[in-house]
Amino acid sequence: MNLTVFLQNVLNGLSIGSIYAIFALGYTLVFSILGIINFAHGAVFTLGAYFTYMLMGNAFGFNGLLANLALPIRLPFALALFFGSIAAGLVSVLIERLAFRPLRRKKADSLLTVVSSLGVAVVIV
Repeated sequence: MNLTVFLQNVLNGLSIGSIYAIFALGYTLVFSILGIINFAHGAVFTLGAYFTYMLMGNAFGFNGLLANLALPIRLPFALALFFGSIAAGLVSVLIERLAFRPLRRKKADSLLTVVSSLGVAVVIV
């Protein structure tokens, strides 16, 4: 194996590992701050990726709103990633307000919050 293949594999591993680290950091923050296990976290993460994909294809992509402008290829992707992340964050806030906050106010059992997060994950998927 030559050095370029090795370095490319190291960079690929670091980039995928950083995505997993961000995902795990989200789980850790939600559990440490709210004290609940949010099984809908993965669904929201996937929904953000789907929003980014749809924005890249339709709004900011080669056939979208920015098609006639001479922009570098990275700018439409950065815009789609930004707005996809904002949309996923808004979905997370909506889930917290509708599914988790009423249960926390009523001091519900932790098993009920787990069932609620599973239900939200099923609805999203």
